[in-house]
Amino acid sequence: MSIQSGALAIDRERYEVLVAGELVRLTYQEFNALWFIAAREGRVATYDELTRELWGNVDERARRRLAVLMSRLRVKLGPTGAAHLDTVTRVGYRLTEPPTSRSSTTHRPGATSPLTRSKTVPRSRGLTRWSWSTPPRG
Repeated sequence: MSIQSGALAIDRERYEVLVAGELVRLTYQEFNALWFIAAREGRVATYDELTRELWGNVDERARRRLAVLMSRLRVKLGPTGAAHLDTVTRVGYRLTEPPTSRSSTTHRPGATSPLTRSKTVPRSRGLTRWSWSTPPRG
C-alpha cells in the first residue's frame, strides 16, 4: 500500500519515502510516525494517538520524544517534503497538500510596495517613519 501527496510518496510495503523522486532514509519510528499521520487522510493525528502508536504510553516524556522525532523527520524530508507536514498547535499533526500557487498578497520582485517612506521626518537625523500609502500611479 502506498500514499501519494504532491511530491511526497510513502510506500508501506517497501518502507520507502520519496520526496520529488529522491529516496529519503528514515528510521523505523520516523517512518511509522509519517505513515500513521498520512493514513489519517488529512485528519489530525493527535499527540496522544501518535505516542500511543509509537511507544505504547502517553506521558510528558513521550510527547517530548515525539517533538524531537518530528523535528528530525522534517529535516530529513527537506523543505519540499516538510511542507506536507502541518502542525496543529496543542493538538497534533496532519498531512496536507502544500499551496501550489502564490498568494495574491505575496510581494513579487519588481512590484511597487504599498509600504513607502514618509517625508515628514528628515533622514539626516537617523529617524525614519513608515506609513501606509498608495504608490503613485502612472
